[in-house]
Amino acid sequence: VSGRLGVRYLDFGGPRVVAIEPSITWWVTDRSSVEVRYAFTATDLPGPGPDDESHHGLVIGTQRLFDGFSLLAGYARGIESFDALSVDRIVGFRADTAIGGLRWELPTRTTLIGRYEYQWRTMGGDMQRVIVTLSQRF
Repeated sequence: VSGRLGVRYLDFGGPRVVAIEPSITWWVTDRSSVEVRYAFTATDLPGPGPDDESHHGLVIGTQRLFDGFSLLAGYARGIESFDALSVDRIVGFRADTAIGGLRWELPTRTTLIGRYEYQWRTMGGDMQRVIVTLSQRF
């Protein structure tokens, strides 16, 4: 079991967001893991209107298929990633996201992750995205 705690401050030149993100990862077996992430956001809006507080969650599982290759699958409710957060997704943002992908760990300490995400939003504007991440460990 491992955990982490992230705190983010985002300033959009008017609205400001503080996000607190604890997460925990359980290794079910030496080949399978489950990560559970919760996020609380508090948004300070300019002007006399009310501020916004929201709760978000993510569950993602990883299953190693064979040496170097893993399958990813998950589900998120609310904001699924603060790395790509934009101002149109902070106040009253309600969405569900299905996640699937593959992880390839190369012997050179390089990891390539390909993910497909489908997001449906309560107010419409469903979207799909493909994310490719290349990381190098030192």
